[in-house]
Amino acid sequence: MSSRRGFDIHFPQRDGIEVATVMDLLNDQDGAVNLLPPPLFERAVTWVTRAVVALDVFQAVEECECVVLNLDGRVPDEGSLVEATLAWYAG
Repeated sequence: MSSRRGFDIHFPQRDGIEVATVMDLLNDQDGAVNLLPPPLFERAVTWVTRAVVALDVFQAVEECECVVLNLDGRVPDEGSLVEATLAWYAG
């Protein structure tokens, strides 16, 4: 998505994939019953989580030219620190 200043922005909360969204696809229409038995469902949660994290890392490292952090709180957000660290090591 382009900003008013002409930059393309990737905002993970808006543009990324959330694990919960993917996992909802593995539930029935009401979300009350898992379509997979519990051991397989737990493995699916683990796999989906790893896939989402891998996609986020790919987007941060390969698609972004810079990382901008909003450090307006007392403690930096863990996700922001991970993204900044990835950007630093990726050069």
